[in-house]
Amino acid sequence: MFKQMVYSVSTSLALSLGNAYAFTIPITDAGWYDDTGTHTFFNNNYLVGDAQGTEYHNWFLFILSNYPTFTSATLRAYLNDSPPAPEDGYLSTDASETWSLWSVETDLSTLYGGGGGLAAFIDLGSGTAYGSVNVTASDVGSFVEVDLNASALAAMNAANDAEKFWVIGGSITTLGDGDDAIFWFSQHRDDGLLFSPRVELVVNESRPEPDPIPEPPLLVLFGLGVLGISCSCKKVKGKT
Repeated sequence: MFKQMVYSVSTSLALSLGNAYAFTIPITDAGWYDDTGTHTFFNNNYLVGDAQGTEYHNWFLFILSNYPTFTSATLRAYLNDSPPAPEDGYLSTDASETWSLWSVETDLSTLYGGGGGLAAFIDLGSGTAYGSVNVTASDVGSFVEVDLNASALAAMNAANDAEKFWVIGGSITTLGDGDDAIFWFSQHRDDGLLFSPRVELVVNESRPEPDPIPEPPLLVLFGLGVLGISCSCKKVKGKT
């Protein structure tokens, strides 16, 4: 029984003191640039693709500072089922569209302020590939998830070490004729009011190893002490 107690204590400590942690980093801002180089700085719609004859590339901004090393990350973006119509989150006649994510080189203040122009539009859909996912109409009303690759993790950790913002761009790489867009009207909610973008980073990070679990001999001594107290109590009880 005492061996079982030692094993149970050791196991619970190992499970609770692991060195990998998962948590969510909320979005700081989002937006798009269209193929004329236009962006409205207060519009946090993250529309991407070809919609009504105009192509859009989207972007997402996160604050990375003082986190331990990131070991994995997933970008999650909500494919809205908000007004004006549920199908507007997926504006395409195709069975699926591929949403690809990219590195961003454009200066943050220029990108955010709407002064990036056509160069920013191109930048948001090119560069180092960070991951991609196929999106379908069945994803409307749920989060679209993109697992970020090693290049993205390296960029995230570099931004984290420098304690600065990190931006990721996006484009649809399966454009054809007609509308091929997702996240249409993504800044709307059920009552039609604007709301913060429903986008987040789910990350795993590594942390320093915890203090070692007490060695079995120490646990044995602790157990013997408990047993000794128990025996003493029984003897005292027997004499009364």
